[in-house]
Amino acid sequence: MNPSQPATRDAARRTTRFGLPVIRQFATLSPGRRAFIFALGICAIYGIVACLVRTGVGYDTQVGLRVADSMRAGAPFNVLVYPDPADIARNTSGFLTVWSPGQYVFVYLLEQVGLSLGLSISVVVSIAGFLALSGWHRLYRAFGFSRELSGLTTLIVACSQWFALPYGLFGTGDLLLVACAPWLVIALIGIDTSRARAVPIVAGLLAIAAMVKLTGIVFMVAALAADLARRLDAGTARPVRAFILPAGGATVFLLLFRMLWTHRGATAVTPSQMLSVSEVVENLPHVVMHLVTSSVSLTALLDRLLLFPGHALANSGTVDFLIASLLAIPLTLLSCLALLQTARTNRQFAVFTGVLVLAYGAMLASTFGLGGAVSIEERHCLTASILLLPAFVLTAARVRPSVARCGLSLVALSFCLYGTGSFAARLLQNLHRPVGARGFRLTGTAGGAATFVHARLADARRRGLEPLMYSTEPEVYLEYFGEARLLANHGDLDPADYGRRFVYRGRTGRIIIMVPRRLVATGRADAMKAEFVDYDRNGWRTVTIGETVIFEQ
Repeated sequence: MNPSQPATRDAARRTTRFGLPVIRQFATLSPGRRAFIFALGICAIYGIVACLVRTGVGYDTQVGLRVADSMRAGAPFNVLVYPDPADIARNTSGFLTVWSPGQYVFVYLLEQVGLSLGLSISVVVSIAGFLALSGWHRLYRAFGFSRELSGLTTLIVACSQWFALPYGLFGTGDLLLVACAPWLVIALIGIDTSRARAVPIVAGLLAIAAMVKLTGIVFMVAALAADLARRLDAGTARPVRAFILPAGGATVFLLLFRMLWTHRGATAVTPSQMLSVSEVVENLPHVVMHLVTSSVSLTALLDRLLLFPGHALANSGTVDFLIASLLAIPLTLLSCLALLQTARTNRQFAVFTGVLVLAYGAMLASTFGLGGAVSIEERHCLTASILLLPAFVLTAARVRPSVARCGLSLVALSFCLYGTGSFAARLLQNLHRPVGARGFRLTGTAGGAATFVHARLADARRRGLEPLMYSTEPEVYLEYFGEARLLANHGDLDPADYGRRFVYRGRTGRIIIMVPRRLVATGRADAMKAEFVDYDRNGWRTVTIGETVIFEQ
């Protein structure tokens, strides 16, 4: 044997691993494997860009991150410290029940080991994206779908607008729930419901869902109903035992959740009225549309087309209502057709998904009818919609003739281009925005304005004056943490008379109000100043920097 042969083989392996032949090896993979690798590649690109460029922070998430800041300053778990409206010179606190800890706890842990807030957010979003894609792909495979269909469906998910959004603006915890949901379902369908250990396992799964996002409880309750229907349809469980033990686990969780959480305050699904059938009927078209289409962000795309800045065809409420009303029945029929087609080769998936979507939709519509504060947005239906997506992909693949199949492929491609294009657009926006002191993009504050406020706060502290910040921009409450006490305001999104709901009494050393210039023209800035009833309405000093207006007294 030639002694140089082993070295030659090693060199060939290295070339195959790192050189041009890697492309050839990739080409030999099955289409399903290639699609899944492409999906993970998109996720990796998004994650790298997010870590280098950094994301912005939305309103919902900043509330949770303020809780993390309060905890870092010594507050108990999940307690938010804020100025007391009855006397802004002192602080009060409250246990945050509206949002779950999931939106801040993972970021908080990374900050504790030395990462900046901005980098911590980017890392959490990147990990969540990878877990989401790998989890849903594995769930599709667990339900018996082919590698090709699972990979293609996962690729569509990776190219969607909602998946790209958190890499540019971390506004909600929905990606965290999407990342967690498939793994919870995999664990659920693997439970032996004939054994008593099903009780603590089910309770634990519900607890994990609640910790990540409170709407995860609704999803998991729907999944429990779907799993029961699947087991009964397959004849793999006795009806009574298949129901009693998982129901016992859910009951244990709900009792503990009531004791440890909801008795401290309301959540977004807490009823505020008797069931209103008219409100259920009114919101049902929106629920149907979001359940079917939120996985590809159809509503966001249509809103973008019809409400394009500068030449909107109609207001958002009108457009959403008309679209939902027109499409609700066709989308329902299409969903039934897709599930029936899927049932021909994958009955267990069709039964599970059909029951889950029905249960989830019924609970969500009932929440609106009971006066729950949860908003009508497609993001609240993402998990159920992603579960339903492979049924549509499979049905489209079976369409004849080929011309119709090509047309459906173009529709799917348009959704993917919109999703990846939205990431590029958000990236360009972020590149023109300043990075704050804590390492995230300031989406609503000019860099000069941020520098000016930092200087004014430092001046107040040098003079022994305790400063207080008040703004509608969510990043303000994170950017200036430790430099001033902070008050939240949702004035950008609330109705025009929002100011009547807020009254702040007392005085503090220095108060700074920061608002976008557009709120000055609408009169909301004046309403915000008037909320501080113990201050002279004519005593405010005004500074305008770019599109930011700063009032100080």
